Amino acid sequence: MGVRSRLAQLRKAFAPGVPGAPEELEAGEAAAQMTPASPFSPGEPVAPYDGYSRTPRSQDYATGYNIATRPRTHERVAFSTLKGLIESYDVAQIAIWHRIDSIRSLDWSLIPSETHRGDVTEAIATGMAALAKPDRDQPFTTWLAAWLYDILAYDAGTLYRMRNRRGDAVGLRVVDGTTIAPLLDYWGNTPKDPAPAYVQYAQGLPWNWLRTRDLIYVPFRKIADSPYGTAPLESILLNANTDLRFQQYFLQRFTEGNIPEAFASAPETWSPEQIEEFQTYWDAAMYGDQAAKHQIKWLPGGSGISWSNEKDFSDSFSLFLMRKTAAAYHVVPSDLGFTETVNLSSSESQGDVGHRIGDLPLIRHVQGILTSFLQDDLGLPLQFAFDLGEEQVDRLQQAQADQIYVNLGAISPTDVREMRYGLSEPEGQPVPRFIYSTRSGPIPLSALYGVAGPIDRETAAPAPNAALPQTVFTGVEGTQPNPPIVNEPLAEQLYGPAAIPPGAQQVTDSGTDGSPTETPLGKEADPELAKREMTAFRTFRKARRRSRLWRDFEFRHVDERTGRRLNQAGRAQVCKDAGQVAVAGLAVQAEDTGRVLMIQRALDSTDPAAGTWEFPGGHLEGNETPLLGAWREWAEETGCIPPPGQQTGGWGCGIYEGIVWTVASEASVPLTGRDQVTNPDDPDGDQVEAIAWWDPAQLAGNPAVRPELLDALDAVLNALGCGDDEPAPLEKAGDGGPKGWPGWAADERVANYWVPLIATAAASTLTPQRAQQLARDYQDSGQGNDPTATSTALTAAAPAWLLSQGLDIASGLVQPLTGLYTDAYLVGSAAAAALVDGEPMRLGGWKPGDTDKAHAVLDTLGAAAGLAVLLDSIGQAADRFATSWLRGAAWALAHGTRSGMAPADIAAAMTQADPARLAAATTTEVTRVSGAAAQALYQRHDVREGRWLAEEDACPTCAANAAAGRVPIGAPYPSGDTSPPIHPNCRCAVVPA
Repeated sequence: MGVRSRLAQLRKAFAPGVPGAPEELEAGEAAAQMTPASPFSPGEPVAPYDGYSRTPRSQDYATGYNIATRPRTHERVAFSTLKGLIESYDVAQIAIWHRIDSIRSLDWSLIPSETHRGDVTEAIATGMAALAKPDRDQPFTTWLAAWLYDILAYDAGTLYRMRNRRGDAVGLRVVDGTTIAPLLDYWGNTPKDPAPAYVQYAQGLPWNWLRTRDLIYVPFRKIADSPYGTAPLESILLNANTDLRFQQYFLQRFTEGNIPEAFASAPETWSPEQIEEFQTYWDAAMYGDQAAKHQIKWLPGGSGISWSNEKDFSDSFSLFLMRKTAAAYHVVPSDLGFTETVNLSSSESQGDVGHRIGDLPLIRHVQGILTSFLQDDLGLPLQFAFDLGEEQVDRLQQAQADQIYVNLGAISPTDVREMRYGLSEPEGQPVPRFIYSTRSGPIPLSALYGVAGPIDRETAAPAPNAALPQTVFTGVEGTQPNPPIVNEPLAEQLYGPAAIPPGAQQVTDSGTDGSPTETPLGKEADPELAKREMTAFRTFRKARRRSRLWRDFEFRHVDERTGRRLNQAGRAQVCKDAGQVAVAGLAVQAEDTGRVLMIQRALDSTDPAAGTWEFPGGHLEGNETPLLGAWREWAEETGCIPPPGQQTGGWGCGIYEGIVWTVASEASVPLTGRDQVTNPDDPDGDQVEAIAWWDPAQLAGNPAVRPELLDALDAVLNALGCGDDEPAPLEKAGDGGPKGWPGWAADERVANYWVPLIATAAASTLTPQRAQQLARDYQDSGQGNDPTATSTALTAAAPAWLLSQGLDIASGLVQPLTGLYTDAYLVGSAAAAALVDGEPMRLGGWKPGDTDKAHAVLDTLGAAAGLAVLLDSIGQAADRFATSWLRGAAWALAHGTRSGMAPADIAAAMTQADPARLAAATTTEVTRVSGAAAQALYQRHDVREGRWLAEEDACPTCAANAAAGRVPIGAPYPSGDTSPPIHPNCRCAVVPA
């Protein structure tokens, strides 16, 4: 340790205040009461490492940043990844070359610089000669295309200054920007000459050191924390990956497969030998003969043809992906050749936006760099400029502005002649100023002065106490107004409206006392209008069913309650046609008694459930999941916030999905002893008559229970844990079924280990103190007490309000989720390797949370690269967890405020993590990551086919996937998924067939 360091320690130990701080800084801290002398002060900041008022670092770069083995080592996406995506993605290629062709199609010229006043004829000739072939080899348009491609594809446009033997710059050569890695100085900036500023890598080696005088390296989309630019594709990586996978799937439809065009059934009396003989005859007669395929062929009696049910192709999804890519490159889809149905104004406005935010910034970027080369390197007083046609646009806008000023009387046409063209009037008589009206034509100012009377010069209003003018304003001679002027009666012109006799009184409906009768607000609509509206609704409903996409019909003459139920019925029918869930219910079951909470509907002739007992529930709204919709309906129909618990089961019946929510005890449900509830705020208009705890054994055959519930009673009792103790085994396709999944024990350990750590990370952001303050602020804002807002609207708006308060949960989840991803990827890779090799799963002594050991085992399995790619999406996983957590907190905040709870109680509900939801989310994420790891290992080991291995008590969707048998690796199963999970808490797996 040096003397200087020891003196610094002594100053730190004995000197008052911050050691080494300037006196004025300490005085400022004292004035701001930042010292410990002030009670409850914020405290003195930690002594800075680098000093006081020093030049700050431009970015917090990684230590040893310049010691890299390739460009973009410390960036999110490597150049090799970008290059692979762009070269494979046709939409990106089309957009890039459209932007390039749009710019290089412009004419360009060299003009004098703004500060130069001399003759530039010779300078222009020199500059034109230099830019005709900037690299002394290729013409300007070809050279510009190569440079723009690197800018648009990688934002790494790089130009090398070519010099002669004397060291003078004579040209610019395009260098592949993906081989260049910028260096940083101590302050995080580009090093200045003579220090090296860039390293070029070739064949994996640092090939060349270059200085700022050698290269022009100016990123187009620069961000502060990186010396590299940001390529447009970086903002849509997931979209590009999805589109590539979609195109691969679409390509497979036109390649050879194992699904025939059609299936023919032979007569029942035929033997297998006869069928095979006829198949041979048929193939010999039809194969390769196109003419024979269009002729009639007679078949034996009893034969039939059934066509294979191949999915129809729709371009809506691919167009959605294309639009996002086009937006990333600031290109209008119609410019790429995708002509969609849009009106002319929208098309023109989109074209203007594309030019303003797309081409124009890039054009100015190119102009600035080439102008700098001309002025700084060649020493020419010139500017490089593209011809954008702005002069013609400016002249049109100037003419339009002049017309407005002339019509307002601010200037005369004579002023325009002199200002714009330098012309005077032939007779020297100026045209008088006027105000133009589309009805009256041009109105000379003299006519206005004649009827205006005395004018106050300061306010331009009639002078105070001035007499009304007696001059009547008439039309201007020589003009034809449109429409012609109809003057007011002379009496009104001279003496005002009071001189006009009163008109006939308006006849109004009145009561017996003669007072006017007002139409009551709740007056029934015209029956004829309501009948017509119902006819229109039936047509609308048929169209929605054909499109398989529902949106609510806007009723104007049918009462609100009926209209809402009609829309719900229509949405339910569309969901039924699409095989989707439209209605959800929540069966709250007490663990101490086993009983479930049920409600009885009030007697209502329009309610199909009137007078019967059922579980609280209703129709889903918007994009709600069944669980969220069931929670909302439970809260609306019981008037209580659902108690803490966990999802322990569920059942489905058509468009209905029931969810079992198990709580600790009946006392935990805040019913406050009520056996009857009403719900006037329920937007469905449902009135609940009674609420009670039921023993599930009492449901069977009970006439008081809703018939639909009785029809699905077996599934309901199984979900409630009251059915058979041993459910029927799941049928699996194939001989003996697929192999078991070795990772089922390990993935549970991973989920159990990381659940509390994820909960702790989220809770560190939303502390009880912070939650209580947020609850107070939310109540003070008045949002939660809006009587006109529904509970659904308040719940939907609460997350946005929490985000506006700076509540950032996602950033704290990145670290634990990184560990979870690493452990889950190891489990998936090791389990898949065990199945491929036919050996036990080898984890090398790893335990959940031992990240270093996990990386070591992954290296031996050759799976480290796949994990690195997957970790690039860790931010999205953090956002998913944070969104789920935030919705729970927002729900507690909105409903607690609406129910009049104290801020402390609301804060307790906000900070109390739902263990079931968190465990389900963690288990689902473990399954997703381990499934991705298994798929990657199968592909590396050339495993061609796999089977869907369903867990015990699998859902119907997973069971259907398991029954599908052999499916190519990476191909979709009947559910449309290529790998688990397909629902929360799914622990299925894909194993080699």
